[in-house]
Amino acid sequence: CCKKIICISEYTKRVFLQKRRSDFIIKIGTDRLEVLYDGIDVYRFFPQKHINSLRKECRVDDGENLIALIGAINPNKGQEIFVEVAKIVLQHYPKTKFLILGDPYFNTPDRLVYKTHIINLIDIYGLKESIIVHGYRDDMPQVMNAIDILVQPSQHEGLGISLIEAMACGKPIVGTETGGIPEVIGHNEAGLLVRERTPQEFAQALSFLLAHPEEVVKKGLNGRNRAMDRFNIYNNIKRLEQIYLKEIMKNKNS
Repeated sequence: CCKKIICISEYTKRVFLQKRRSDFIIKIGTDRLEVLYDGIDVYRFFPQKHINSLRKECRVDDGENLIALIGAINPNKGQEIFVEVAKIVLQHYPKTKFLILGDPYFNTPDRLVYKTHIINLIDIYGLKESIIVHGYRDDMPQVMNAIDILVQPSQHEGLGISLIEAMACGKPIVGTETGGIPEVIGHNEAGLLVRERTPQEFAQALSFLLAHPEEVVKKGLNGRNRAMDRFNIYNNIKRLEQIYLKEIMKNKNS
């Protein structure tokens, strides 16, 4: 019955248009779909200096990098891959700390099993001093400014709000080339896309950035500009208003 269906990315639009069981009742035409990216407050998430409280909590010394995976703890987000990546990268860049930030959805017993597995894996590898597991935080602008690089080894992702928040704070992304992630990062514009979701591929991309700090700065600046252009909540609200007004005028004139 709806006049318009809003999709948060071109990827979700493609998925929505895939053949479905309800097609025999009604076929949804592409003219009823609009892509409107999720937006964030780019004036709340912006590059800030002297954000060191989280770095102190994680015992990150001067001259060390802090690499983070931020999101709900579950296999889709790839925390296990992240631990494997850390193991590889630390062999060549020992002055690096890794942060896993987030909790399982609702912290139910069945979902805590995966978190326990991640903690045990870190312990088995002897990386407790290098990989910090932290629960949910509500000071995300400060968190994003405290890290150096965000890693997103997701198996699938509609878009990825944490990526946009990091970009708005001038932080480069290393993400899987899947779902809506390429739409956020662009063609390696605001970070690096990894085709194969393996620890080796992610470690290679991350090692490249660690070896080329000028690329970290460049891609961070690109990310900030991309966030301002595509994912600015104030611009996206205006666009949503235009979609509503257009449909209202159609009804009024019909």
